[in-house]
Amino acid sequence: GVAECVSFDPTSRYILTTGDALRVWDTAAPDGSRLLQSGRKANHAQFSPDGKLLLLANTSQSDYQHSPDGEVLQRENPERGAARLWNCERGGFVEMDLSHDGKDVNFACFSPRGDLILAAGSDGTARVWSAATGEPVSKPVKHDWPVVACASFSPNGRHIVTASHDREGQHGEARIWNASDGTPVSNPLRPRSAVHGAEFSPDGSRILTWSGFHIAESGIGAGVGEARVWDAATGTEVVQQMTHRAALRQAFYSPDGRLIATVATDGARIWNAETGEPLTPLLESERYGAGLTDAAFSPDSRRLVAATGFMIGAAGHARVWDAYSGKPLTPPMRH
Repeated sequence: GVAECVSFDPTSRYILTTGDALRVWDTAAPDGSRLLQSGRKANHAQFSPDGKLLLLANTSQSDYQHSPDGEVLQRENPERGAARLWNCERGGFVEMDLSHDGKDVNFACFSPRGDLILAAGSDGTARVWSAATGEPVSKPVKHDWPVVACASFSPNGRHIVTASHDREGQHGEARIWNASDGTPVSNPLRPRSAVHGAEFSPDGSRILTWSGFHIAESGIGAGVGEARVWDAATGTEVVQQMTHRAALRQAFYSPDGRLIATVATDGARIWNAETGEPLTPLLESERYGAGLTDAAFSPDSRRLVAATGFMIGAAGHARVWDAYSGKPLTPPMRH
């Protein structure tokens, strides 16, 4: 299958992968055995801070739950896209309506304390709910652009930053909002092309944005994907741009704030967060033409797990790398 999104659980032992299916892997097992398998396709997924829940950003489709031996455990037929919670201790979905008026949910995440859920949708809004009750905490945060691709909390949970763009993915912006009432607290951050994602630095002082792909300023040769760092208070750029000669799919800080990882269809790379200088060579997929689709740091910031397979629609895999040397630490975990 295809692996599109990956993340560690809070203990760093388990790895979550999503794509054409959702799976949880045990990295301590010699064969990296799968502990959970679901037939549901998720645009994004994340463990809660305490590891007891899985949060999924889903598109509308049928859902099948499987045990590791392939037995179908549960079947559902949701009528619309929504963010959903899976209870890791009891198994099964938590009954909550975390929908975006029938539109796809592109991204969803927990607040730092795990008490709130933030989701970004193709209805042009970001929404905040209580993780305990599923009730909305504030009115929907409406954007000028029709697609909200990504949203994340500040470290103190008081603000959110969103990335939105047009339906063609050519133009857009990032912006900071008050999490409690949805009012904007910054001017838009606008690079040369659409903003496909944004997040706060771990100390909350900076905003990292990334743009998937645009033609270089010279107008000659291949386009580039780029990541930029902005001062959260002033909106000025503070670090040199980090670029790939390919479409950029993701960029994010390490938990300790010292590193930035970028993930593109030509591979992943780790950078110095203060200077924007590259620290590792390009971490490439072992499959020719199968670009990397997502990655995540371990909680101690020393490892990076990366997923591949989306570009060719063939069997994908996830693999763990040393964040400072760029050396692989595990064999590929086949999806």
